[in-house]
Amino acid sequence: MISRIHWNDEWYQVNFDEELDISISIQSDGPQCFHSGKVKIRPQKIGDFVGSTKLGGQVNSYEVCFLPHAHGTHTECSAHIGLEDLHITDVLAKSHFICQLMTVQPKTIVNGDQIIDQDLIRKYLDHPVPPAIVIRTRPNGDSKRSKNYTGSNPPYFHSSVLEDLADLGVQHFLTDLPSVDRENDGGALLAHKAFWKNPNQRKTATITEMIFADSSIEDGFYLLNLQVASFALDASPSRPILYRLTHTGSQKLTY
Repeated sequence: MISRIHWNDEWYQVNFDEELDISISIQSDGPQCFHSGKVKIRPQKIGDFVGSTKLGGQVNSYEVCFLPHAHGTHTECSAHIGLEDLHITDVLAKSHFICQLMTVQPKTIVNGDQIIDQDLIRKYLDHPVPPAIVIRTRPNGDSKRSKNYTGSNPPYFHSSVLEDLADLGVQHFLTDLPSVDRENDGGALLAHKAFWKNPNQRKTATITEMIFADSSIEDGFYLLNLQVASFALDASPSRPILYRLTHTGSQKLTY
């Protein structure tokens, strides 16, 4: 299905049959962080009932134990760090946004940490700034689909990056890192707070972590479909989908 969309006084064509899935699903051998351990998946058992056709049951029915913030791609709202009873499904009233995908190489600073700062983002950020930004980090390999980040002090964002993007009107921020903040920061959560304005001023803004954008997907502008499961929580497993945009000009289309 091919459609035309209008953004920033320009027209683009999008083919909805060509999806670029940048999510990592919830699975037992998937990525993990923050001492979460692996996802636990087991057949449901009640009396003589067993929820596995391989074990003789009539149907498959599995129990799944996971942490939305630690296993696979997830999208969170400001209630992640705030006291307000806000759910991710309340925040994402719509799911389609223009986004820019950019690839950056974190830089090593004096204490050995790897960070992404304002200079790196400003180098690649195009204008006008779209409502969603997707950051892919180097090196970029399939290991991100199964990596255990616990205790590895992964790269993170300087809070000024998230503050700048918030001031520029970015509503949805996506990254392949397990967190926008340092793994052990004493609870400071500076980048989260900077994006959500500590955290009550930007209730419709979201952060998505632990995506995986294959290196075959080129940097540039896309249409983003940000799908979340219907969890009444501050965060949910999510499935962001990208669609390539083809610029067709600035003229008004007639039908």
